[in-house]
Amino acid sequence: MIKRSRGIRMPKSGEYPERIYDIDGANTDVNWCWILFEEDNGDEWCGNFRGEFRGVEISEKYNMVVVLTSTYYYFIDLNSHEMLDYEDGYSGWVSKTPLGDILLCFLDRLYLISGRSSQDKEEIEIPMYMDFVRVLGYEGTVLRMRYEDSEGLFGPAYDIELDCLTLEVTKV
Repeated sequence: MIKRSRGIRMPKSGEYPERIYDIDGANTDVNWCWILFEEDNGDEWCGNFRGEFRGVEISEKYNMVVVLTSTYYYFIDLNSHEMLDYEDGYSGWVSKTPLGDILLCFLDRLYLISGRSSQDKEEIEIPMYMDFVRVLGYEGTVLRMRYEDSEGLFGPAYDIELDCLTLEVTKV
């Protein structure tokens, strides 16, 4: 079972056993990223994913890994290493809540993944405009984030918080 994961540079040929996770379809992104997975027995292997690396999180609660690239986000089973699902991805970030759920942020949208497929995605209502959000960290079950306007059109940066229990977002 996968216990750890992290993005790495392209490994040397034969350095790790490799598995390619590609999606048949119209997207022909020439960029690839590599995730190093470590099993609970210490074995390591590498997964190839189409798109530039954006993030990876393990959810023991749902027995899966979520890999976010610039092209897709992938759901990978912790035991079988099979791809459970995928969906077109976007620039953004992925984070695991203290409750074991997965958060995905795509520019001005925030989603909670509470299951093993893209169908288990719920948009979290954000009561203010967001252009770019950076994770500052968790304080208990509250995720603190910083809104940054990349163009400077909507004012100075400010902090927002997401209560992972109520899914309410507030400006700090």
